[in-house]
Amino acid sequence: MFVASPAHAEAGVALSWRSEGASRACGSESAIREAVERRLGRRPFTDPDHAKIWITGEEVAVGRDQFRARVTQRDRDGVASGSRELEPQPCASLVRGAVLIISLFIDRAEQHEPDEAAKSEPVSPMEPATRTEPETRAPVIPPPPAVVSPRTSTRIREAHPPELWLGAGAGTSIGVLPSLDGAFFVAARLNPSRSRWSFEWRGTYHLPQRIDDHPVAGVVSAVDQRLSVCLSPFSIPIAKLDFCGGLTWTAVIPQTKGTSQGNERARAVIGPMLGVALQLGQRPLVGRLELGVALPHRQYTFVYTDPYGVKKSFYSTGEVLFFVSIAGLRTIL
Repeated sequence: MFVASPAHAEAGVALSWRSEGASRACGSESAIREAVERRLGRRPFTDPDHAKIWITGEEVAVGRDQFRARVTQRDRDGVASGSRELEPQPCASLVRGAVLIISLFIDRAEQHEPDEAAKSEPVSPMEPATRTEPETRAPVIPPPPAVVSPRTSTRIREAHPPELWLGAGAGTSIGVLPSLDGAFFVAARLNPSRSRWSFEWRGTYHLPQRIDDHPVAGVVSAVDQRLSVCLSPFSIPIAKLDFCGGLTWTAVIPQTKGTSQGNERARAVIGPMLGVALQLGQRPLVGRLELGVALPHRQYTFVYTDPYGVKKSFYSTGEVLFFVSIAGLRTIL
């Protein structure tokens, strides 16, 4: 006769996990293997040469911190016996889903694996053969998805390098030149990894303006640089709002004629600035609208002496400088 042993049959499982694009990987084979072993409470994995089941996972990045994956189970002949798709989702959520699917694949395979421990035991011919009824298994109900506490879960995070943006734009200002001016600028922005803070440098050229105060005439232009730090309290995938503060440095460049004496050398105007900016779009291209104000620590006044020896003011910068600009930026990192 044959007597069934209650030993648990385990199917040797080989696991393979790969990511398309190493720079945007989410899960790793070793981390997923460890998570499955913790969930099952045992070590079902073996090397491919001794495996009866092959489980493969393939993930691909589809957006910023968004990944999708396919998990497939095959037998020793390479025939697929099951496959599950994971829709685009954040990295941590995708890993939890992959661990659950792999665990269910292993449980299902072991339930259908022949029990290697059921061995035949010879009995004495004098003893009547006893017929053993086939063992009936209760239906297995898959466990519900695990609710993982952020404090206790092992998170597999994607590495997010800093983002560097370069761009150009145009704008206008009041108070830098004698009247409302036009300006062009180049800009560079740095966004540290997963931070609400950002940093910006901007270099601007203000188009020349002509002044006529007979008998004196002149042309005034300006260049400036700005360094600012911005904080974003509000951000969604296609838009964010920045509040910025920093320092602006402006050099006013006058060129005059008809004066007997004048201070025609470039003069610097320096002061703090505040601004608010709305950024629209997604990487790699975004648009940025900004409004701001600067408070120079002193005004620049161009004074000349007329032919009668009287000193006159030809032009002065404003006590407060206002500016509006629009720019396009593209990420290079």
